[in-house]
Amino acid sequence: MTQTSALVIVLLSAQSFCDASPHLHGNKKHKGVHKKGAHGHKLHNATSQATPIVSARPQRLCAVNLPRHAVQGQSQEDALGWLDKVFAKQEESSYNIPDQDKKMIVDSAVRFSKEPAIECSEDSYGEILQTSASKLFAHPLVQLKPGETFADLGSGLGQLVMDAVIVGEAKRSVGVELSQSRSKEACSALQEVSKAMPVTQLSGWRAARHESQTEIFSGDLFGLTDAFVKELNVVYVANLCFRPAMLEALAKKLDKALPEGARVASLRKFGSLPEKSRLKLTGVVDLPMSWSVPGYSQAVYIYKAQ
Repeated sequence: MTQTSALVIVLLSAQSFCDASPHLHGNKKHKGVHKKGAHGHKLHNATSQATPIVSARPQRLCAVNLPRHAVQGQSQEDALGWLDKVFAKQEESSYNIPDQDKKMIVDSAVRFSKEPAIECSEDSYGEILQTSASKLFAHPLVQLKPGETFADLGSGLGQLVMDAVIVGEAKRSVGVELSQSRSKEACSALQEVSKAMPVTQLSGWRAARHESQTEIFSGDLFGLTDAFVKELNVVYVANLCFRPAMLEALAKKLDKALPEGARVASLRKFGSLPEKSRLKLTGVVDLPMSWSVPGYSQAVYIYKAQ
């Protein structure tokens, strides 16, 4: 898909996600400090790999059309509360994923470095709150616009993927999740939301104005092709538990493939970016997360591709 302006948000945390005590959200106690199971990372001096890491290309697991920007204004609070209930059904199982999934996540990380993350385990789970998602998409540094494509790299249950369409204005929204159990649960939630919010029976340009393709991919985010990344306008990466070399590899991947004007949002600040890097830090957004201590927020670092 050709996009006129690219937007990728990489939210990065200045403090350890594990430094914050778990708190109750929606009557569910959030355990651990990493949003979704893509990978985890920490921020230290990263060591470059002499041999490029090659990952299998993620495969699309499910896709539906959702009504774009279906919830606005005063209706958002009620709608976000309903979405919270949808995802609460799958949350508990997402904290304790199968051993096979845990091994897959660790094996992927070990390819980059044998130095483990110390802030949190790589299979830890947490979510950006629904209210924070709404604020993120509307923030001046982000401004998710009609016609843009949103991607959540490490999408867990796909909550933010759906938010980008339902409360944002993404024309296409995709999630990429390494844990097979979480990606399957995401498809289950996506189908439930789709049935509850059916799109109107339109065709041609009318459908294009009102419907957004929403997709879940199962696989390693490092297996995404440059062509895939070039289509993204907004990217969210919850990479608090990434190993140093993984964080460096992520920065290089986005720096290489993102189109001009793309903004990146990551929960860790990219360290040691080369002088000629296209990714420039434009500001920080503070947003409460599922792992945040009540009254405190997560620092989110926003980059823009020049």
